[in-house]
Amino acid sequence: MNPNPRALPLGRRLGRGLVAFVWLALNTAPVSPAGACSVCQCGDPTYRLLGDDVFGDRSWHLSLDMDHLGKDQIAEDFPSGRETENEKRLTGSAAWSPVPRVRLVGRLPVAWRSIEDPAGTQSLFGFSDPDLYAHVDVFRRERSSASWTAVMVGVKTAWGQSDRTLEGTRADEHLQPGSGAASLFAGLSGSVAGNTSSHLYASAMGRWNGENAHRYRYGDVVMANLAYRRGLSRGVSASGELNFRASEKDRNGDELDPNTGGTVLYVTPKLSIRMTGPMVLRLGVQVPVYQNLFGDQNEHVNLQTGVTVTY
Repeated sequence: MNPNPRALPLGRRLGRGLVAFVWLALNTAPVSPAGACSVCQCGDPTYRLLGDDVFGDRSWHLSLDMDHLGKDQIAEDFPSGRETENEKRLTGSAAWSPVPRVRLVGRLPVAWRSIEDPAGTQSLFGFSDPDLYAHVDVFRRERSSASWTAVMVGVKTAWGQSDRTLEGTRADEHLQPGSGAASLFAGLSGSVAGNTSSHLYASAMGRWNGENAHRYRYGDVVMANLAYRRGLSRGVSASGELNFRASEKDRNGDELDPNTGGTVLYVTPKLSIRMTGPMVLRLGVQVPVYQNLFGDQNEHVNLQTGVTVTY
């Protein structure tokens, strides 16, 4: 459910304080890898952008999301040491319904990645892979726009920057902002409205990754999400999510990368605050509560924040 457009003073006070907190976090918190890798990015981007209001109206929804994502693993060139892969990611998203039961979504990410190991730190900044997808409403409870089931299909393009160099040599695959390969994904999502101020949302999706020109292929992924949102006051709502991801190992040529892939479950509390007019501030933290990853690797706590404008 979208919060009521008229925010109470409580919402405005919370919003101002949280905006300051978010910008402080973005500039001081540790960050980590994301994007195309098989053990990165967990959650439902459509729910993050639209909540359960996927088919509620035909308005444009525009958002700008800022994320910190993180991972560490054994350093391949230093078996007794660790390496940390870091990413700050800025993603612009747009959603539009050309007809009442179809929602189109496009996303364009920009990524700053770094890898720190005992030898030092390397980093790159650039455009990551845009993706395009559609949700099609296949079932709706009669006279309800908030209880529905949809099919989702899409493609992650290979248009991101994937041949960046450092000191004249192509940079590490996990430093590249883009993957250099297209991916297909498909899934199901649905929402059930408990009342006018709460809902339950669930989705499941598979992603099948292609191989890039350097014969690197990120592992295929299955993701599932469960979310409950409830309004706290006029203009303020809170939600809790379970985000699950299971992925295969990455493949480099004919060899599997031993420290990629596996299973992880996150608990993700979030807060949405109606600021002014059509603008909503979204804040969340993604905490790994279960990890069964291949090799020697660990997922970190991730920060999520964003602003959505509807018109």
